[in-house]
Amino acid sequence: MSNQPQKFKQTKAEPAVNSGTKGSFADYARMQTLFPASPLYNEYKDEAIEKLGLEKLFQEDVTNDYFGTVSRNYSENNPPAYDDVETGGGGLPASAHSPNPASPLEGVNRPDTIPEAPAGYGSIESADNWGTGAGAKLDPASSSQQISYAGKSMGFYDLPSNRSS
Repeated sequence: MSNQPQKFKQTKAEPAVNSGTKGSFADYARMQTLFPASPLYNEYKDEAIEKLGLEKLFQEDVTNDYFGTVSRNYSENNPPAYDDVETGGGGLPASAHSPNPASPLEGVNRPDTIPEAPAGYGSIESADNWGTGAGAKLDPASSSQQISYAGKSMGFYDLPSNRSS
């Protein structure tokens, strides 16, 4: 048994024509009449699908009615820096890493009466406790610069380019 990963051909839009003795006996001429817009019968083939996917996923910005135009490069969208997160009472978080666990002092619907979190609660020391690397100490403003993917191929991430994830 080899430690090499197996290469699988994934069927996208162009299935293999199987008309052997144990395979399909489909009448492809009749199928084209029934399904004229099928990718089997137009230019929307595997190569076109992959090209469109790469354009949409890695090169184009996203536009919608709610957020406007958003770059797929997170670093271009002004990601937050942990030092800029306002903390305290009155409904603010305990830290950039943790919500405030305190309850309102006057009724359940009064976030403005929430006191500050206990001293040290949600500190970076308590948040940075798993895995390797910079962990919770690396804020989005810094990390997004490092992982920006505009124009990079799927191979850049060590993902198989011939399979969906």
